[in-house]
Amino acid sequence: VWVCADCTQQQYVIDSNNVLHGCQDCPEGAICNGSGLVGRVAGSVWVPDYTTGQYKLVYCPPGYELINSYPGSSNFSDVEQTCQLCKASFYCPGNDTPKIACPSETYSPAGSNSSAACTAVVFVQVTVKMPMTQAQFSSGRQQSFVQALADACGEPVSHVSVGKVTPTGNSSSSSISVEASVMKSSTAEAEALVADLDATKLNAQLLLQNLPGCTGL
Repeated sequence: VWVCADCTQQQYVIDSNNVLHGCQDCPEGAICNGSGLVGRVAGSVWVPDYTTGQYKLVYCPPGYELINSYPGSSNFSDVEQTCQLCKASFYCPGNDTPKIACPSETYSPAGSNSSAACTAVVFVQVTVKMPMTQAQFSSGRQQSFVQALADACGEPVSHVSVGKVTPTGNSSSSSISVEASVMKSSTAEAEALVADLDATKLNAQLLLQNLPGCTGL
């Protein structure tokens, strides 16, 4: 006995009259309504595959990268399909072309779509000693640290990154050394930052992020 069953609002079905086409879970980059789907990014193109009963993302507009697999895997995943905003320091021509890295010592804002967006920058290397272990310096605390350093430097968070994190003594040391980079648009701005940034200014921002003050800068 065949019966009709509704798909959920988080699913779609290409042909409800085709017994081979069951309800499909909504892809990451789409909005579903139980019957069809619409791409979350304007200009993205989804085409029905009547063999599998799934929609396939075949085109993303410039400034976005087409993703259709789990992180670290090259195997296709229908639910992971999305147009992902191009990451900073990359540019994305669109279509199904993978993101392309800007040359070294250059930077592009997120959502860039051509190499023209990659502009020369200067990176200021900052080493901060923090009174905590590596295990205590969790991803959440790293994000808070980046926010504090960005505010102390008067830069957006996207201009600050954390590099190597190492114990100052042995592996169980209660103090770590955090290497970070702050991006400036010119040598003059970089030199001004080096002259202006001190432990007092940074510690004030670390406190606002509920982090302990640094013990060295």
